[in-house]
Amino acid sequence: MPGLQMVPGSTGMAIMQSLNQFGANPLFGLGFWGGAILALVSAALALTSRCEGWVALFTGCMLYLIGGVLLSLVVITPLSDELAVLSPQSAHGAGVWLDYLRDWSLFNQMRTVLCMAAAGCALTPLVRMPMSYWRVAG
Repeated sequence: MPGLQMVPGSTGMAIMQSLNQFGANPLFGLGFWGGAILALVSAALALTSRCEGWVALFTGCMLYLIGGVLLSLVVITPLSDELAVLSPQSAHGAGVWLDYLRDWSLFNQMRTVLCMAAAGCALTPLVRMPMSYWRVAG
């Protein structure tokens, strides 16, 4: 996003519109919804099994669902949808572009931090497993 701030607004807006359009494809959908389903299933298994490390795994799954999925659906996608219908050359588009840059960057950073925290939490039980398990499993 800092790179898009360095180009004229109409160019940056057109680039972001192209990126958003390119991202709307079945492969992206498979990864996005597949990750959400995997997180839901993993959270349910962690919650019902109560195995060692279940709290960290459950927390990681919830952080991913909140940060990676919910934030994308509730904030980032509507921002991109609003941008998609505007003309980069319009006066209204220029104002929306500046707001979009600010808001999208903030929420994308939040999403990134939450997803990194989710990965850290979800991987914690693996790191804490005794070495004897890894020798047998590996």
